[in-house]
Amino acid sequence: MASTGDSAECVRSTVSTSPSRRLPDDPWSRVVTSSSPVYVMLAVLAESALPAIDDPESPAAARVTEMARFYRFLEVRLPELMAEWETIRTAE
Repeated sequence: MASTGDSAECVRSTVSTSPSRRLPDDPWSRVVTSSSPVYVMLAVLAESALPAIDDPESPAAARVTEMARFYRFLEVRLPELMAEWETIRTAE
């Protein structure tokens, strides 16, 4: 059974009674623009890890903060880039 984030589509076969799976033409862009992109979950994970770091001025805290900032940056910019990509992809 496919999960919510699964990009494969269930299709009926004319030669078999069991359903088959088919990948769409653009599975990678569907994953990036899905309702719960992995980079958002990674940002939340990094942000939730910060309180566990004893020294907020430590190199570890700086790395985790930068990681969260990077994933929040992707959260804002990737939808814009994917819209641009879809325009380019469908124009060809």
